[in-house]
Order: sequence, then C-alpha cells, then structure tokens
Amino acid sequence: DDCNFTLGENAEVLNSDYGGDVLNPSRTPARAGGMDVYAGGTLVLENGSAVTGNRGRQAGGVYEAPGGNVALSGGVTVKDNIKETRDGTKTTSNLGLETGTGFEPIHVTGALAGMETIGVSRVTSGGKVEPGVIAVGDGYTLKESDLAAFFSDDPDYGFSLDDMNNQITMNTVPQVKWGDDANSLTNEGTIAQAVYAKAKYILLLRDINTRDTINLTNVTTLEGGGYTITGSGYNSVYVAGRTTIKDVTITEMDGKHGGAVM
Repeated sequence: DDCNFTLGENAEVLNSDYGGDVLNPSRTPARAGGMDVYAGGTLVLENGSAVTGNRGRQAGGVYEAPGGNVALSGGVTVKDNIKETRDGTKTTSNLGLETGTGFEPIHVTGALAGMETIGVSRVTSGGKVEPGVIAVGDGYTLKESDLAAFFSDDPDYGFSLDDMNNQITMNTVPQVKWGDDANSLTNEGTIAQAVYAKAKYILLLRDINTRDTINLTNVTTLEGGGYTITGSGYNSVYVAGRTTIKDVTITEMDGKHGGAVM
C-alpha cells in the first residue's frame, strides 16, 4: 500500500508469463503478467518505458485495481500482452483498469508520443466491459495527439477526447448501419441489434467477432464493405429466404448442424 514505482527511461518489462509456459490452473492466479498496481499504489510509466509480450489472468501487461493509480508521460508502450483465462481462452489485454469503489483513471502528466502504443481495457471485477473515463489530464491539458497514443483492447469500443473535462472516454463503436434499403441507413449499432430490429439492409462498418449465430431471416441484403465476420465455436450465418450476402469474408464458424452459412 502507498507504494510508488517508476518505470523510467527506456526501461522494459518483457515476456513475463505467470505460471510458466502453460498457466497452471491450480495456482493462485496473478492479476497481470507484467505489473500489478493495488489500492494505494502508483505506477509511473515514462520516457520510453515498455510493457510488452506478457501474459496473465486479469490483464496481460498492467493491472490497476480500484484505488491504484497509473501515471503516463512520454513515449510509453503497453501492447502485445495477453490475458489467458483458466479454460485457455486468450484475448488481447494490455493495461487493464478495474472499475469499482476507488476507481482511478489513468493520469496523463505530460505529452504522450506514438500512434496506438497503449492498449487499454476498462472492466468490472467480473471482467465485463464498462464504458466510461479511462484517462484524465493531471497538471496537463490533453490533446488529440495524446488520444492517438491509446487504442482499445476490445474492438467493440473506442476512445474519444472530451476537451471540456480534460479527459478521454471509452465509447461503443458501431458494427453496422441498417435500414430498409441502401439509401435509408438511419440506424447504427451492433449486428445483433440490426437483426432484432428486422432490418432489411445491413451495412458492415468494420470487422466483427461474434460467438453467436447471425440470423438473417428478415434481411434482404448484407453488404460487407470488404470486412470480415469471424465466429467462435458452433455458430453460423443463418439464412432462410432470399438474402444477398456480398463483399464480406465469413470465417471460423463451425456450424453445429451445418456449415458457416446455412
């Protein structure tokens, strides 16, 4: 508690793997493969410091518990870290902020350098993504160049700069637009929301990862825009009727009772 640690000029935390080559489920899980910041603690990353190539349970690179604090300035890199759950599922997880009583966003104390060098997730203790503030200026006014240094560990979310409050917030990134036809795409959100709304025409805005079957029963056109729909497990794109699917790649869908497209 009440401990301050600085990872200074060109210092690195690399390739730490809690539990060995295969994370041992019988051991008490580490929060992060790289560095843990508990309540009362402060981690300062500055001047070319890097946390990369690590693997842990709660976050791959840096884990900040409620009441902890991470401060950033200069050319900091926190990327290419992996979170691995007990069942072996691996996801990108770099700087993990856990929300709850005492939550502190990242404190940016000086100009950041680089483009998409700091991956961030903002989650509850149960691992559910919780949009909100991820960083504030601390004695420093945040700029668009500071925003550019961050990227979201979860592609369903992105970041925006709130100039009025000198902070950076996490927001949902729409997957699709939809409407009755290509000229009336007045709605945007997730592909699941579009399907639920019985959209006739769906336009992908980015690549999509899904664990669910996509039911296109009421959809006349799925316009991919050159993007990819990637599945996970026994899911598929289900078609019942006359649906045109174009300019999209559908991959890694096993289809429990058929192929990727049924």
